[in-house]
Amino acid sequence: MEYIVLICLLACCFGRVVIPLNPDTEAKLRELGYEPDPSWVQVSYADEHIDLPKEFDLRTNYSKCIHLIPDEGKCIGSWALVSASVLSDRLCMKTNGTTDFSLSGQELLNCAKDGKGCAGGEVGRIAFEYLTSYGVSLEQCQPWVSGVDGKEKDCKQTCDNGTYKAYKCAKVIFEMHEDDIKAEILKNGPVDCRFEFYEDFNDYKSGIYYRVSTHKLYSNHAAKVIGWSEENSIKFWILENSWGKLWGENGYFRMKNDESGICKIAVTCEPGST
Repeated sequence: MEYIVLICLLACCFGRVVIPLNPDTEAKLRELGYEPDPSWVQVSYADEHIDLPKEFDLRTNYSKCIHLIPDEGKCIGSWALVSASVLSDRLCMKTNGTTDFSLSGQELLNCAKDGKGCAGGEVGRIAFEYLTSYGVSLEQCQPWVSGVDGKEKDCKQTCDNGTYKAYKCAKVIFEMHEDDIKAEILKNGPVDCRFEFYEDFNDYKSGIYYRVSTHKLYSNHAAKVIGWSEENSIKFWILENSWGKLWGENGYFRMKNDESGICKIAVTCEPGST
């Protein structure tokens, strides 16, 4: 029964069941390459019977709260940029738009040392664990500069422009079922999903991406999932990339469900108090 113990505060506040990781999720996490931590939780909406819409896009419903991710440039820093942006958006949504700013992916890149900096990053829980323990400041406090030279900088909890204040996560959360991921996005905001990066993804311009290339460049590219839809019976996720607004569909792309390992498991966090 230990795996169905409710964490009542979160469950009541956010209308979902928050439970310790069960054996199936732990097995999936190990399959994806990392050891589960007792502090992590997963969410389930199975008992809510939510009527999920066929299509949903946070840009339509919460346009003010979807902050554009900086262009990662020469630094393979999607792991940090996406995680910081997810927390930015969720803070904005939680406060009904009164907390409206972008948080510093640069600070997260510099300070979450287990994330491997510009060398390609780690699974999303590294970033969210740092955000839970320490938090990060505003983007204007520590702007994104690693895209220029492809190098992380020294970690600092200071601000060159104004008073330093860190914004934190309250809890690292995983979802591993499609409907739970969708319900989480619908109710609480974007999530971080990883996928295998194949060579033909570099050629994406528009439309629904599905892999043709057999040349995998790396296994762990992060993107911010903001919605989903269906076209000609093809289900797809709507995601924001970290390559700037001139790439793809104004910085966004659509990827076929289950393509290149997308959203086998999603990770996000509960925003802390501001």
